[in-house]
Amino acid sequence: MLIQLLVNGCISGAVYALVALGFSIIYRSTKIFHIAHAAVYTAAAYFLYMFFIQLHLGLVTSIVLGLFCTGWLGVLMEIAVYRPLFKEEASGSVMLVSSIGIMTIVVNTIAMLWGNETKIILSGISEVKKFTNPFAGADSAFKEIILTMPQVYQFCISAVIILLLLIVLSRTKFGKKIKAICDNDRLVEIFGVSLLRYRVKIFFVGSVMAGLGSILFAVDVGMDPYVGMPILLIAAVAVIVGGVESFSGAVLGGFLLGFSKALVVWKMSAKWENMIVFLLLILFLLFRPEGILGRRKRRV
Repeated sequence: MLIQLLVNGCISGAVYALVALGFSIIYRSTKIFHIAHAAVYTAAAYFLYMFFIQLHLGLVTSIVLGLFCTGWLGVLMEIAVYRPLFKEEASGSVMLVSSIGIMTIVVNTIAMLWGNETKIILSGISEVKKFTNPFAGADSAFKEIILTMPQVYQFCISAVIILLLLIVLSRTKFGKKIKAICDNDRLVEIFGVSLLRYRVKIFFVGSVMAGLGSILFAVDVGMDPYVGMPILLIAAVAVIVGGVESFSGAVLGGFLLGFSKALVVWKMSAKWENMIVFLLLILFLLFRPEGILGRRKRRV
């Protein structure tokens, strides 16, 4: 049972890492605690629902169109709300309140258009795959690990996209400019980088990452207008636990939370699994605020 739960935790952790990486890109680059990332996450699932269920397009086509719309929703938030505040040099608290306002508007609009009830993308029973458990004995009752096909897709797609994005961020000129913006956005402009243009790209990429995580979960378990905030909290905690200054830290934090929630389900109950998220947050803030991959700074 433990192995089965850990595998499930790894799969969930991959999606958490995907959303956390998108949140980290936006937060590190713009210094905005992007609460509206939760609304972007929610909207992605409903874009998929609209294209696939209501407009009867193919699943792959619906996913691509849903991610495209999700990316531009994030860009619209940047252009319509954050950019004017950025030009006025608004404080972080003003940005935070504005982000909460955006999230409230988007979530309530979704609830008004599609209702509050849970929506299902794929009806029926999902195909099940059985894998041999390498840690089980010959007479063990748990010789096999059982996964649904949506779970297999969740892990494989999340892992590939995360790996590709980390390579892009570390090896390409685009990634190096993003890291430069994270370090000092004002100084970057002196070297000819259009900060406003790159902020658009940052919001598009970060929103697509959240959208992909949302779609992967929605295909498996469905969605309602309020699914975004719990995932946002997990993503934010993953960024803090892994290390705010590291994109890889956000990924590591996502997987750590996935495993931790699985262990809580094994030892206690599923109703306590969210407790471990905030317990880890408190422990890291108290004893290692820089996160797992963060560098300890000398106090002056």
